[in-house]
Amino acid sequence: MPDKTPTHAPSQVHAVATAWANSAMTACTAILADEAALRASGNYDTDEQIREFWRSRLFVDVDDTDDGPRWVVGDNYERCTNLIHYPDSGEWFTMPNYGNERRMRGGFVEALATAQIIWTG
Repeated sequence: MPDKTPTHAPSQVHAVATAWANSAMTACTAILADEAALRASGNYDTDEQIREFWRSRLFVDVDDTDDGPRWVVGDNYERCTNLIHYPDSGEWFTMPNYGNERRMRGGFVEALATAQIIWTG
């Protein structure tokens, strides 16, 4: 899967975004397998259209805050949990739907593990 992360993003952001995208594609593959019989009727999107939808879900962007840059890895379409990195402090946070940021005590390791299962549980 092509990395849609801006090239100037910190390496930890690239790793978390890649894990997030891989989790999304694993979920996509499971959905395609589960719905194969339904889609055979021709009334549904093609496998490639569904894969492209899942590939396009990844959102990575940087905001400038008073505390320095803030990198966000999240979903383009859903209000799911965002993973947020402040490279100046090295800290990672999680922000659930419409919630407040919560520091991830495990830092990068916890952010990476969360991204790996964000869609697959």
